[in-house]
Amino acid sequence: MSKKKILFLHPNFPAQFKNICLDFSSQGHDVAFLCQTHYGRKIPGVLRLCMKGDISMEKLDEEKLGGAKRCHKTAEQFRKAFISFETKYWKPDIVISHSGWGCGVNVKEIWPSCFFIAYSEWWFEPTSQAYKYDPLNQYLNMNSKIISAQWSRNMYSSLELSTADRIVSPTNWQKNQLPANLRMNCEVIFDGINSEQFKPNLSKRKEVVVTYGTRGMEPLRMFPQFIRQIPGILKRFPSARFEIAGEDRICYGGKKPDSHDTWGKWAQEFLSEMKIGEEKVIWLGYLNPKNYIDWLQRSMCHVYLSHPFVISWSYVEALTSGCPIVASDIYGVREFGEKYQHQVNLIDHRVAENIADGVLNTLEKYEILHQKPEYTNALNEYSISTCIPKWRKLARLL
Repeated sequence: MSKKKILFLHPNFPAQFKNICLDFSSQGHDVAFLCQTHYGRKIPGVLRLCMKGDISMEKLDEEKLGGAKRCHKTAEQFRKAFISFETKYWKPDIVISHSGWGCGVNVKEIWPSCFFIAYSEWWFEPTSQAYKYDPLNQYLNMNSKIISAQWSRNMYSSLELSTADRIVSPTNWQKNQLPANLRMNCEVIFDGINSEQFKPNLSKRKEVVVTYGTRGMEPLRMFPQFIRQIPGILKRFPSARFEIAGEDRICYGGKKPDSHDTWGKWAQEFLSEMKIGEEKVIWLGYLNPKNYIDWLQRSMCHVYLSHPFVISWSYVEALTSGCPIVASDIYGVREFGEKYQHQVNLIDHRVAENIADGVLNTLEKYEILHQKPEYTNALNEYSISTCIPKWRKLARLL
């Protein structure tokens, strides 16, 4: 196999490409990554190049652009970076880009002979369940103006995806959001979970700990509905303790609460008014990798709720960690969870009481569940060792 020059594109380093970058570099290829933010993260053997000055994230943020206009500006910035990159370094043989931001729009203009792979995380499809699943949820803010603005972002994704030699989506659910002509060129390859790190450790489950955690605290991940069910769960299962991880911000969508700046502040006041002691609901904030793994391994019931959208890594990490899970019965979740019904209790979260019932049923059945042999098996089909060879094959590196 000849040595290749491989360039990754994403505004934020390393995003979905962490494991892929590391593997390609370890195979002896020249690997570079163009980004606008990195927060000090590094990957051995990967040349991380953060765009500065007129093509920086700070400059982009100064213009206060949103939606399609921000994608357009990002495309311009990355185009300038491409020209500078080739002058200072090399011409890439392979380019792999996240198509949702605009960073790969001009790849084939500047490097027409490269093998271009576009990663499709989300296509804004107006008929999708993402817009129609829960019309009574006022906090999702799924109005016609939002739908139209998100649809316009597809202009930049469509140019990037249509010029790509191959498209990758991490799940069938996400692939199926694409138009039919783009789906024909799309292969499903999950990002990959490190099953050597995320694995069961039943000896750590010594207390009745219910866990909830995604990137933020927001309506799209059903945070308000979950919080409202805590008092009822504690009334029926008083030995339980809730541990909530994540940052107090909206990451993907929805409105702020009417009475507070953030949903986290709203939740703390609500629980205080309901006379729930601080020892019963622990706010962990952001967890470093070591503490995050330990947190999942201690969980006696992990709650993953989501409106139909991109499925969180945390859900699959909880699966591989052997957590008993209460999860939303939606397409993306079912894609992972249907094979593991002994581990995942799927509920319709639109009926709020189902959340409490799901948690209580899971806690009551725990002693039966954790004795099943298959319960402690890692989901090897979603592990790095399974997913990375698929990426190598797609990139023609085998």
